[in-house]
Amino acid sequence: MLEAVHNAVRDHVRSRQRDAAGREARDRYALLSPRERDVLSLVVGGLTNKEIGRALALSPRTVETHRAHLCAKLQVQTLAQMIRAYAQLVDEEAAAGRASPSA
Repeated sequence: MLEAVHNAVRDHVRSRQRDAAGREARDRYALLSPRERDVLSLVVGGLTNKEIGRALALSPRTVETHRAHLCAKLQVQTLAQMIRAYAQLVDEEAAAGRASPSA
């Protein structure tokens, strides 16, 4: 019985940590400009800087700048971290009716 209580407490703590991390991610995501959200959506979609530039009528260098700003605002160091942490938010926003720039 005591072990069951410990497991329940441990599960609750993990759940609270995930919820807090999700809220923090949503707060950081809310700080993005519409253009940064467009770039993030295409990054999550797997496009290269050059492809994103074509889709948004930007130079690849400008896309790189937006990606650097994304990393700073979203507090991630790698592309994999960005995708892992924000892909769900991008998908939720697209499902909520905001058209994807690549569509």
